[in-house]
Amino acid sequence: MKAVNILLLCSTISRITPTVLSSDLRATIGTYPDYDGDLVVSGDIEITFDEYAIDFRFNGKGLEAGCGPGCGVHIHTGTTCSDADLVGGHYWAPADTDDPWMNDVTYYDSDYFGNAIGQFSIENGYLMEGNVGHAVVVHDSEGVRVGCGTLKSGNMKTKSKGAKKGIKSKKRNYNVLNAVIGTYPDYDGDLVVSGD
Repeated sequence: MKAVNILLLCSTISRITPTVLSSDLRATIGTYPDYDGDLVVSGDIEITFDEYAIDFRFNGKGLEAGCGPGCGVHIHTGTTCSDADLVGGHYWAPADTDDPWMNDVTYYDSDYFGNAIGQFSIENGYLMEGNVGHAVVVHDSEGVRVGCGTLKSGNMKTKSKGAKKGIKSKKRNYNVLNAVIGTYPDYDGDLVVSGD
């Protein structure tokens, strides 16, 4: 089998296991699903890795004004921000160790206007590949989930060509992944899949 680079144009391919090519993960934060409070949270997360060590950077707006200490931002077990029931709890391994997200560093302090910029380092027991697709959740001072985004890698933004004046061009995000291509499980035909 040979590894080939593939530009995936769909959000999920269930027959291959992707390998992350970039050295960081990013998430765009929006309002948490089913959140019905007054906050309109937005922001960006950038996470870089050195093996298991995570350098976590957060930039947020629309947060609770003057929040902190105690306003958390954490990676969760779920892989979606579209269904609150599937976001899950804090994500770490091994599960029989103390939760690394419950400490003095995985929090942000927002200013009087509800803006926050922060950075911290942590290890959650997973390499970069183990964190891809997981939800990042932003909490207020009461622990309420107010923001959410999913971690993606190798993000490339493109604008549609031929956009006319006065018409917004669509931006599309593509994730570049590395896949090992082989014969489909249980395939019993005569074709042999290979590449060069």
